[in-house]
Amino acid sequence: MTTMTNAHAEALGGLLQAADALCNVIDSGDLFAGYDGDPEKRETAVAAIDRFDAARVKAHQTATPAVVVSAPRLPGRSNPFAQYRNEILGGYSTGQRLATLVLHLYNGNTWVVDLPSLLGSADERHVQIALECQDWYGRHGENCPVFMALAREILRRDHPELCDE
Repeated sequence: MTTMTNAHAEALGGLLQAADALCNVIDSGDLFAGYDGDPEKRETAVAAIDRFDAARVKAHQTATPAVVVSAPRLPGRSNPFAQYRNEILGGYSTGQRLATLVLHLYNGNTWVVDLPSLLGSADERHVQIALECQDWYGRHGENCPVFMALAREILRRDHPELCDE
């Protein structure tokens, strides 16, 4: 039997609080309203997701090795379309290239991404963002509501004439 440290107990308490807050955002409908373009609800949803992710990481960091080994494995990384949303929507040139990458993944027949330009002019962090987005899309595709909402948001922002909303 393993004993839990005070730090781990506190981290688990924080994780439960963050999970409850995230459930409240989901139950209220704010999560999906935020994904569909409501900026205030999007901020609420992103804050709840960020709080949950930080609490999850802290719980893992404070766990004793025996607890980590016996704990169920959590899915790999966080959704990069949520995690790097600000960078993807950034108004700077590499941010615009990341947004084009999202549109290309959304509809490659209409949107062409210049990967050599994106990867060649981006710093290491932005290259990693592009790679994580492609990897996530490869595993989840258009079944990812965060990706789909972000692609629609970019379309509404950059090409409102193409949106039927």
